[in-house]
Amino acid sequence: MKKLYLFIFLLSFQLKPVAQTQIIPCEFTWKAVRLPGGAVADYTSPQLLAQPYQGPCMAFALVAALESQYEIDHNRPNRNLNLSEAYIDYKVNSWDNNSLLSVFSGGKAIPEQTAGNFTQHCNNEQACDLIGPVTDCLDLGQCFEVIDTWVEPGNYWDQTVQCKTCPSGMKWARGSGVQLINNNINNLNDFKTKLMHDGPMVLKLNGHQTTNTFFSYGAGSNLSFHAVTVIGWKDVPGGIQLHFKDSWPSAAGFKYSNVLTYNQLESLIEDGETPGNGFELFQVRNAHVVGERVPYINFSYFSPADQCPKVTVPLSPPSIHAVFINRPAIIRNQLTTVTATLNCNGEPAVDWDWSIPSSGLHPVTMNPCNSSLTFSTNTPANSMEIKVRAKASNGLWSPWTTRTFMVTNNQF
Repeated sequence: MKKLYLFIFLLSFQLKPVAQTQIIPCEFTWKAVRLPGGAVADYTSPQLLAQPYQGPCMAFALVAALESQYEIDHNRPNRNLNLSEAYIDYKVNSWDNNSLLSVFSGGKAIPEQTAGNFTQHCNNEQACDLIGPVTDCLDLGQCFEVIDTWVEPGNYWDQTVQCKTCPSGMKWARGSGVQLINNNINNLNDFKTKLMHDGPMVLKLNGHQTTNTFFSYGAGSNLSFHAVTVIGWKDVPGGIQLHFKDSWPSAAGFKYSNVLTYNQLESLIEDGETPGNGFELFQVRNAHVVGERVPYINFSYFSPADQCPKVTVPLSPPSIHAVFINRPAIIRNQLTTVTATLNCNGEPAVDWDWSIPSSGLHPVTMNPCNSSLTFSTNTPANSMEIKVRAKASNGLWSPWTTRTFMVTNNQF
C-alpha cells in the first residue's frame, strides 16, 4: 500500500495541465492587449528614447524588452520601469551574441536611468571610447556621469567620466537570461505564438539589404546592423507588418515595418540561425526587480483572439510628386532639403518613405499633405536619384516617385 501511495505521489508531480488551444489573431500588440471583460492594457514602457549616436541600439532594444517583460511577467501594465541603456551598453561592452546571451550572468542587473548617461557629442561609439573609464566606476560598485566639455582652442568636445554614488533606493532589474530563439521558430505560427505568449523580441537586423527591407520610413533606408524591440504584428494584404519600438535618433518611437510576405519573414528568421545573417531574435526570460516580491502570472490570462482589424474597402493609393526647393542642384557635403507634396483633396498620407542613396539622413518632417527631408551626401557621382512615396490610411503605399538631381561641388 505504501508503494501505491508513493507512485500516486510521484505521478502528481509529473502530470501537467493540458494547454488549451488558443486562436492566433490576425493582429496583436503588447501595447494594446485586450483582457477578459474588454479592458485594454499597455504592457510596454512609454519612454520613446532616441539613442544619441550609432552604436548602442542593442542596449536600447534589450532594455525596452526587459521593461516590457517585467510588466507582462507580473501583470503590472503601466508599471513603467525606466532603466539605464548607458549602464548596460558599457557593462556588456560588445554586442556580439555571446555578450548578449550572458548579459545577466554573474549577478548582472540593469539599474534605473539615473545610473549613468551617454555623451551627446559623438558620431558613434568608436569616436568616444569611454568603456574603460565607465567600467572602472562599475567595478567599484558605483554609478557614473559622462561630462561633455567644449575645448578652446581647438573647438571640439571632450568627454570625462566621473564616478558617483548610486542614488539611494535605486531599483535594479534583471532576467534569468536572454535566449536566441531562431531555432525554436519553424513557421509563421511559431513566431506569432512565441511573441504573443512569451513576450517581446529583440530583433537584430543584419546587413543593409535586410534592414532596408524591414523599415517603412526613410530613416531606415540607410541603416544596417540595427536592433529594435518587436512587440506585435498585423496581418495585411500581401503579408505581415511587425510592430516595433525603435531608438534611431530621427525616428524613435513605435512603428510598423514594411509589408513582408510570410515566406520572406520565415526566410529571414531562418537565415538568422547563422549569426550575421537575416533576423536574429532574442527574448528575455523571467524579468523581475531585485528584492521585490511579486508573483509571476500565467500567460493564459491574456485573451487576444478578438484583436483583429475590421475589414475595410481599400482606398486608392495617394498620388504624390517630389518638389525640389532652395537649389537647382545638390551640393556635396552641404545640407539640402527636398519636399514631397500630396493633393490633399484626396486621401491624406499617414506615413512617408524616403530613399536617398549614399547620404547622411537628418530628421524627417511628416504631415498629412507634405513631407520634407534634410540630408547631406558625399557621393562621387554627378547625379542622384531620390525616391519618395506616401501611405494612405488603409495601409496602401503609393508608387515610388523618382527624381534625378545634379550633384555639384559649388552652388550655382
